Amino acid sequence: TAAPADGYHFVQWSDGGATATRQETNVTADLAVTAEFAINMYTVTFLAGANGSILGPTPQIVSHGGNTTEVTAEAARGYVFERWDDGSTANSRVLTHVATDNTLTALFRQALPVDPEGLFVASVDETDVLVGQRGIWDFSGAYATVTKGIGIALEIVHDTKGKVTGNGTLTLPGTPPVTLPVTVKGKVSGKAGVTTLSLALKGSAAEAKVSARLTLVLNVAARQLAGPAAIKGKAGDDAINEVIPLLVLDVPAPMDGTYDLFLTLLDQGKAIAGDAILILSNGDHYLFLVKGKRAGSQLGLALKGDPSDPPAKGIKIKTTVTTLEGGQALLDAAAIKAFGQAFAW
Repeated sequence: TAAPADGYHFVQWSDGGATATRQETNVTADLAVTAEFAINMYTVTFLAGANGSILGPTPQIVSHGGNTTEVTAEAARGYVFERWDDGSTANSRVLTHVATDNTLTALFRQALPVDPEGLFVASVDETDVLVGQRGIWDFSGAYATVTKGIGIALEIVHDTKGKVTGNGTLTLPGTPPVTLPVTVKGKVSGKAGVTTLSLALKGSAAEAKVSARLTLVLNVAARQLAGPAAIKGKAGDDAINEVIPLLVLDVPAPMDGTYDLFLTLLDQGKAIAGDAILILSNGDHYLFLVKGKRAGSQLGLALKGDPSDPPAKGIKIKTTVTTLEGGQALLDAAAIKAFGQAFAW
């Protein structure tokens, strides 16, 4: 009988015999055969229970007596790791001296509210701002269209307070056509789910003078600004008095979508102070100073653009935050005013 050592198994005899126990009969010549063995290999599987995931390779194939590669049980947002189903409470896990197939499951539970003591860092993201209902839009960018033979090309900047400035050209029909440089001034206003861009264009040259007013409403689904335009002026001896019922401009860089808000909060008794970073879905970053009060695990916070970050000056955020285990926080409600618009989630 070919008897394997601990942790090994019989494979075959060198002459191909596949049965560990053998007996030779009617022997008529010298005979030598070698038993071949192989180390046992085991499957170790790391599973995640509800509301969590496993970071690291799984399943893993490990030789007898070997160790697994480290894995980490990571809780989903709003949950914390509790334990493995064999009782271990360390979220990072390595199995050593493996000698059998094994399956381990990480268990998670809902994060509980905690009082923010000392330095409390919260990462609050995936706020799921719904397209068309709640979102801030930055209309900075280039726009161009031709309507009724009139060409409009604009390059505008939209600041956090809703002010719009820029320049562009206005091309008037004629023989030959006249193209005028124009300056742009305007504002963005938004309430009750309607965002409006109002622009005034002015341009003059030796051969022409013109002014235009555009009142464009954001169509979120189409990612367009649409509305009437009134153009008045003079080109040579010809008077211009044109009303365009529907002018359509594509929005170049919408910021609807998911926003990230990172809060660093310092507990000062009943008062809360700190700073924050807001990251919009287009990658823009804005810095804030944070003030607030706490009642148990719940905080009422007001975020105001940090003076050291000029682009953030026109942004204000009010929110109610519940601090949770694991350095997490839940935004129960929030309102943002910025870019001349306002929304809440």
